[in-house]
Amino acid sequence: MSACLSVCLSVCLSATTALRQAVNDGDVVVDVGTGPFAILASQAAQAGAERVFAVEANRDAAKAALEFLNESSDPKIRKIEIIEGIGVAVVVAVVVVVVLPASFSTNPPTQRFAR
Repeated sequence: MSACLSVCLSVCLSATTALRQAVNDGDVVVDVGTGPFAILASQAAQAGAERVFAVEANRDAAKAALEFLNESSDPKIRKIEIIEGIGVAVVVAVVVVVVLPASFSTNPPTQRFAR
């Protein structure tokens, strides 16, 4: 396995683990930069999020994410809303979980924001 692939898998697994630990049943999650497969948005939905907003600036990636999610038979995936755009404001009047794997460590910082 190449070093790059190994690091990418490690980062993805770390973020997924942190997300599953941070998301509680009923939470609302915003995934900024969701990418063409909405991986973290899907993980948040699987972890019990009530609603997931998956934001993607790239039109092609947003379209691919929507197509990818539409092919899923998992009913939890229906909780995900793909939002395409730059600087999109998502106003949510409930608790939102934000997972930021900024340092790519095994313990990305997690914060909860309440309005």
